[in-house]
Amino acid sequence: MFVLYWQLWDIERKRRLRSMFGHLSVVGALSWNHYILSSGSRLGSIHHHDVRVAQHHIGTLCQNKQSICSLKWSLTNQLLASGSSDGTLNIWHSDPGVNVKSQPLKTIPHSSAVKAMNWCPWQSNVLATGGGMKDGILRVWDINHEKLLQSAATNSQICSLLWLPKTSELMTGQGLPANQMKIWQYPALINSSELYGKYFSSLF
Repeated sequence: MFVLYWQLWDIERKRRLRSMFGHLSVVGALSWNHYILSSGSRLGSIHHHDVRVAQHHIGTLCQNKQSICSLKWSLTNQLLASGSSDGTLNIWHSDPGVNVKSQPLKTIPHSSAVKAMNWCPWQSNVLATGGGMKDGILRVWDINHEKLLQSAATNSQICSLLWLPKTSELMTGQGLPANQMKIWQYPALINSSELYGKYFSSLF
């Protein structure tokens, strides 16, 4: 058994601040909540770390035994969304000092891996999710009511998501076969433009 670690860097001074240990598998997703860094692993666990203290690991969530593909704290820092490779989207309470027996507030099934997600900057209850290779559907949810507000087929894996608040649009980074970026008008999710020229999956 081996323990993987990740590093915290000061990008202005170009120096490593610290290395943190804890997971027993690949760490595939990270998200900040002030001084709390949440990390998701291939074994399905989510760890919360207080980066200010030496004993940084302060809580653990267990989504399932499937890989955590995406993690995102809400802009209000009250909710944590996690997506996994088995198509499960979970919404968790903000308490970082949790244990593995904690249950999600909400669970929303998807038909494929939840590869990307992002909270709407101007509607705190709205979350956009992107499906994996077997799905490729962009979905927008009202998390409070677990209601699907709108969806659109993108015809390829969605690797990343960005909201564009100045124009009320969404941008998706797509995988195979086209490896392009697409812009979607919100809330109708009409594909308004596409950007090509990438040789590899678009991860922004």
